[in-house]
Amino acid sequence: TYFEFQLWNEFAENIKSFGLFNDKIVSNNHLGVGIVKFGDINDKDWQDKITFRLGAYRKDYKMLSIGNNIIENGLSLGLGIKFGNTANQLDLSFNNGTRTSENNFSETFKQFSIGISVGDVWFLRRRAKQ
Repeated sequence: TYFEFQLWNEFAENIKSFGLFNDKIVSNNHLGVGIVKFGDINDKDWQDKITFRLGAYRKDYKMLSIGNNIIENGLSLGLGIKFGNTANQLDLSFNNGTRTSENNFSETFKQFSIGISVGDVWFLRRRAKQ
C-alpha cells in the first residue's frame, strides 16, 4: 500500500500569464492512496516482472481569482514492465476522473500515458585501457 500527500505553492509575481484560462494556479494540494505490487527483474516468468499500481487521488487547485477553485477526483491504474539487464522499464498508465469547479464547471476525463525509464549507467567514470 502507499499514501502520498503533496503541497505546492506558486509565489511568482508574473504579470503576463499564457494559458487556456484567464487565471493562474497559485496552489495545488494532492492526496493519493493505493496499492503497489513490485515486479522482480530476476524472475523467470515475464508476468512476475511487471509492477502493478492501482490507486485513487484528489487534487485541489486554488486559482488566483476568488471562487474559481478546481477539484479533481480520479482513479489510476498502471503497469511497469521491466526489460534489459539494467532494469529499464516501460510504463503504461490510465487515469479516469472528474474535474469540477465552484462556478458550475464539470467534466470527466480519461488519460492514457506511455513512458520509459532508462536504468542504464550513464555517469560512471570509465577506466583507462592499459
